[in-house]
Amino acid sequence: MSVSASRVLPRAPVRDRRGRGWASAPPAAAPFPPPSPPASKPQATRPPPEEELARLWHSQLLPRDAIVTRRGERLRVVYRGRPSAGAGPDFRDAIIEGPGGQLWHGDLEVHVRASGFRLHGHDRDPAYDDVVLHLVWEDDEGEDTLLACGRRVAVVALASWFQRRREELRELLARPDGWREPCFSALARLGPGAVASTLDRLGEIRFRQKTEAFRRALALVGEDASADQVLYAALLEALGYGGHREAFARLARELPCHLLRAAATDRPLNEAVARVEGMLLAASASAALALRRSPGLRPANYPSRRLAGAARLLVRARSGLASYARDCPVAEPSPAAAIRAWTVGPVDGGGPALVGRGRAIEVLVNAVLPFVAAGGAGSDESLPERAQALFRRLPAAGSYGVTAHLERALALEGRRRLTGSARRQQGLLYLLHQYCRQGGCARIGDSVCPLS
Repeated sequence: MSVSASRVLPRAPVRDRRGRGWASAPPAAAPFPPPSPPASKPQATRPPPEEELARLWHSQLLPRDAIVTRRGERLRVVYRGRPSAGAGPDFRDAIIEGPGGQLWHGDLEVHVRASGFRLHGHDRDPAYDDVVLHLVWEDDEGEDTLLACGRRVAVVALASWFQRRREELRELLARPDGWREPCFSALARLGPGAVASTLDRLGEIRFRQKTEAFRRALALVGEDASADQVLYAALLEALGYGGHREAFARLARELPCHLLRAAATDRPLNEAVARVEGMLLAASASAALALRRSPGLRPANYPSRRLAGAARLLVRARSGLASYARDCPVAEPSPAAAIRAWTVGPVDGGGPALVGRGRAIEVLVNAVLPFVAAGGAGSDESLPERAQALFRRLPAAGSYGVTAHLERALALEGRRRLTGSARRQQGLLYLLHQYCRQGGCARIGDSVCPLS
């Protein structure tokens, strides 16, 4: 067996193993460029480029008898996965039916030759540990592909199937996609208004889920200082993007809010900021939380800068985070005022902001507003309604890489964004987690996309 038992466990209940996608949708912008015009006499020994192999998989035009492992095991594609927009495997969250009807849930990597996985260093990169299938043109290794975690995954080589079908290969690459996710036809089928309403509804669901999580956390505390700690932990986690969320959440536990507040009490502004910032940086080091700079992370997003921004927000909220959350964004319920309240400018007036506009919106959406809506900022019965009303008016924080395929699918003419609000952006994230990553596109079990 080429895939270990631990990786064939489904991520969501799967009952319909014969689930398939929808019929062809109207043409839409594709993530893969069209193939180059073929030469008049194709070279029989020249493999296609990796981009064309990826497009073959994406288009789902490969006959089933071409998708065979090196052991002769015939596979069936339940869901091809989502094209990855960044580093890591080429397709995410694919679902493949293997021998005996087992379902493999995970990622797919594409190379011209099987040795490319090793030569590119993927065999030492944990980011590829969720790969369940390696699609190649030529199997030059003669064995299943070894991952960094020690597991081996099946290899499907297309050269042997296509060696007498070169002309068919060119025809397949010239055809439009044989299947599209329902989101790519949603605007044509449902209309922009219905799609926007669906995203608004899903965004509201996600906001209520966050609010309920805060309500449960607040039920465990009773004093204002403890309520401050709940918001403080959420604030640090919201600032811990770029792979540092867990480290920032742990830092909030290691260095409680009340210690920082005591350190800033009765001190001049600059001295209070320096003291709180120093305590945060020292705690991150002494608690073995040395926050390494992730590869490719921009200098403006270094963890030390985000902790500096957190220190300034904490000093700004000297009366307590809960009070600050109530008085700043909710007492003056305009999006611009709320964003300003949680933005921190650059040090000494130069360079990028420590907490910029987009991150301030993230803090509001993921921490401040659901905290207020859950009753963390006081017993005023109007606060939850005002917090939710402000959430509905906030602009989007910016584009997310993980929802790029949804943004592309739902783009209006002239590249206008249908998803330009924070609420609709939260709706995209709800779609991603509840449907895209659960095989909802392929009608598996009861998980059917709301845009279908």
